[in-house]
Amino acid sequence: MSDRGGVKKKSEVIVFRKDVADGESGFIPARVKGNGTIQEIRVRFYPGQELSLKVSPFLERKGQVPEPLISYPAGGNKFLSGDDDYFIFPVVSPVNNDDFIKIWYSNENGGGFVYTVVCDIVVDYFAGEKRVIGGVINA
Repeated sequence: MSDRGGVKKKSEVIVFRKDVADGESGFIPARVKGNGTIQEIRVRFYPGQELSLKVSPFLERKGQVPEPLISYPAGGNKFLSGDDDYFIFPVVSPVNNDDFIKIWYSNENGGGFVYTVVCDIVVDYFAGEKRVIGGVINA
């Protein structure tokens, strides 16, 4: 969060990028820099990934188990994958200073290809964690 001339930055786009080798999985972490609200998640899958790269965004609060930031259908996959796809998810999830947003990734190609995780998460800091949503205060 920046402060230019006494004006707080309204939002920040947290950029997650990583080249992932075939058979590699793990997490890409980013620390939240203030109280705010996650308002959007953007995920890009490049042509040729053919559903082999899997990603899932999580929020990890101090001392708690990471919680998914996207709801998945019952009985369905608990991750996103694609091939030449771009997904945008509107989200309303309060975050606190020093929480972590993590992107889980797994490249299950089997052919030796390296794929790039591309995920952007927009955090609104201006309204903090009490952003007004549809006439209701998110508390």
